[in-house]
Amino acid sequence: MPDFSKDDQKMYSSLRRIKRRRINEIGSLLKEWYGEERSKSEIVSYFPKVVSVKEVLSKIVSNENYHEIELLGKIQKSWTELVGQEISSNSKPLSLKDGNLTIQAKNNAWLAELKTFYGRIIETKILSAFKNSKLKKIYFVSAGK
Repeated sequence: MPDFSKDDQKMYSSLRRIKRRRINEIGSLLKEWYGEERSKSEIVSYFPKVVSVKEVLSKIVSNENYHEIELLGKIQKSWTELVGQEISSNSKPLSLKDGNLTIQAKNNAWLAELKTFYGRIIETKILSAFKNSKLKKIYFVSAGK
């Protein structure tokens, strides 16, 4: 078994038991329907097709939102460097969709600060750091919105 914590090992074991039980239940049902020999070949159609890592990665990379996901990750990673410690400890880049970046403020007071005083500065810093990005607009929201 892989090197997991005790809780993870318990969960992993439980999932394996459930999977075995499910396979046995499906197998029994198929034996009733098709008989012993044919049930062995029929069970394959009840489980997902094996997919290579290459296929999965190519689907992820070809996803139209991949570049936005990648850009959001870069912005999140460099957030403190971009905006400074004080702003970064009271806000975070939350999402990026259709070129619209949403930044979440810690509370309403910080939301007002970001919109009033820091909005243009943040926008300028992000746009200069990520020149080739297709950012259109930056929105500020309060936590929980």
